[in-house]
Amino acid sequence: MNSRIVTWLLRILVASPLVIVAHLAMVALAALVACSDLQPAPIDYGSAQCTSCKMTITDKQYGSEIVTTTGKTYAFDAVECMLSWYASEGVVKMNQVHSLWVSDHAHPGTLIDAKSACYVASEELHSPMGLNVAAFSSSADCDAAVTTYSGTKHTYTTVLEMAKEH
Repeated sequence: MNSRIVTWLLRILVASPLVIVAHLAMVALAALVACSDLQPAPIDYGSAQCTSCKMTITDKQYGSEIVTTTGKTYAFDAVECMLSWYASEGVVKMNQVHSLWVSDHAHPGTLIDAKSACYVASEELHSPMGLNVAAFSSSADCDAAVTTYSGTKHTYTTVLEMAKEH
């Protein structure tokens, strides 16, 4: 073992209880920070099943995912399946969810933060479960899709409400 580490450990062992508590707090904080970078897992398109409707997830423009605070991931075939399942608070309560991810329609297979995404609703989009909503990471792509698909622009909050009613 490195002599610096041994020296440091000996200092801690003979230090006052307050110093020991401070060191333990720093270690706990470091562990917490290390665990806070929970990311979505890649969706296995063509094989993975939607957690909500059990359909095979095939379309890279519409897949979505929930990451819990423990790191467990749940994959969905469409934003409406994910948000309906999320809002129902059946298996996972909202306070157990770390993050929500949606596919960037302009960059298929790329998952983006659902709450900061821009959404377009249009009958011309044909999402897997029929809400016909697509997500975009940039406002430029979102605006272009509004024109291309004769759609309407939405935020996460309005899409969540749409999914609850769907």
